Amino acid sequence: MKMFSGCCGFVFAVFLFACLSCADDCEFAEVFKDEPGRYVYSYPSSSSFADITEENSHSGEICLRLELDHNNYSGAGYSLHSPVDASSIKEKGNLQFWVKGGSGGEQFEIALVNEQNDGRKAESSFNVAMIAEISKEWQKITIPLSSFPLNAVYWDGAQGKELPIKFDWSNITELKIRTRPDPKRGKDIILYFDDVVLTAGGKSSIRELNVYKEGEPLYTYTYGGKSEIEIVENIYEGKPSIKMVLDAKDYSGGAFAFGPLDLSNARSRGVLEFMLKSEKGGEKVELNVVKADDPKVEVGIDLNSVKPISSDWQKYEIPLKDFPEKGLYWNPQAGREISEELTKWDNIGELKFKIKKGENRSCVLYVSDVKIRLN
Repeated sequence: MKMFSGCCGFVFAVFLFACLSCADDCEFAEVFKDEPGRYVYSYPSSSSFADITEENSHSGEICLRLELDHNNYSGAGYSLHSPVDASSIKEKGNLQFWVKGGSGGEQFEIALVNEQNDGRKAESSFNVAMIAEISKEWQKITIPLSSFPLNAVYWDGAQGKELPIKFDWSNITELKIRTRPDPKRGKDIILYFDDVVLTAGGKSSIRELNVYKEGEPLYTYTYGGKSEIEIVENIYEGKPSIKMVLDAKDYSGGAFAFGPLDLSNARSRGVLEFMLKSEKGGEKVELNVVKADDPKVEVGIDLNSVKPISSDWQKYEIPLKDFPEKGLYWNPQAGREISEELTKWDNIGELKFKIKKGENRSCVLYVSDVKIRLN
């Protein structure tokens, strides 16, 4: 662990205003300015953090620079000088920062961290690729705090996986940047950050969230027989697509992750939009929205009830309100699916395409340009 020294660093210095409901974004807390944070850290050993650099800053004389490893689960965390209570701005506030990449096209998640009393670190994260494409030029990113999931995760070393945990918005202690393995992009990812602040009030300019546009999803998986999933290039208008080969002789499915994401505000007005084609046309497929944490309740809709599946590309536009409240989750102890309602959309993480045994002769799907429009 590396300690800061000197007069500059990473800090949340809270500035409360008499009125938080201003027309334009009001600065609520400065993240990066003049006073040092307590410490920084990075992982694994192939990652590094260069304290404060005087080169390439967006404004002023300094900026933050970090180098992560695209071949690993890699990240860097910045400890706040003092914990910040952001509970009062969760619904209308934003996280704002300026960022640029060393090469352009970098993908990363940004997480707010709450250190619990028992030492566990709860992380509520947002995939920045959903709203912006990083370039070699400085650009301003604004993320509504309402898009960060209410339920966070923490790393359980004993079980070797992330587990759900309640996030305490009144006690934010760190900001963290993290990436997942993407060997196609090479070993290193270099990012520069400057002018990082929390704001209160104002209106978000975000009109859509890119669920899948290019690169690798956060993760993918399949189940049932010989099902497979992969990324194939130049399928739809020169863009990559997700190809799913589902085993028609079994109960099969393929899923890809884009969250967790708080879609509570989008449930009544949002529209899931994507391009889809199949190998033969006429397949019977169900599309499910899946909760990110256990139990992983999923609610589904028959795609043929929206538009019959074709061997030609078609655009699907499905209002989120059309998905039912009652869904299912797999209970390994019972060895069957259990019915449960998905009334809260504050922690949505996956899209899953699934078929029933024997309903199709074969099933090969191509999915591209997936987004959630915020009407």
